[in-house]
Amino acid sequence: MRLFLEAVLGANPALRDPDALPIPLRVPDLTQKKLRVGIMMHDGVVMPHPPTIRALKLAKAKLEASSEVEVVDYTPYDHDRGYSIIVRSVSVDLIDVTHNCPARALL
Repeated sequence: MRLFLEAVLGANPALRDPDALPIPLRVPDLTQKKLRVGIMMHDGVVMPHPPTIRALKLAKAKLEASSEVEVVDYTPYDHDRGYSIIVRSVSVDLIDVTHNCPARALL
């Protein structure tokens, strides 16, 4: 875990991702408390495919077997509302792109 965190944080994500906050990042002291990992099996909107569910269950079981990790069930807040906002915004863009597409004249 330490190697993973050092690799990610050492890359300084704020230099490549404009949405990342430019704050100093540090590797947390993992000896003081367990690493908490949230697992979302289903978002309440779109049912994951069976292989995805199987992979999530396998990952959850492996993490729960570790004495260094605390696994919690993650429940998204108002995910259905967020999903509908995203779908509407993407749909509008797709309609606009399709309507103004030069290839449309060939149809």
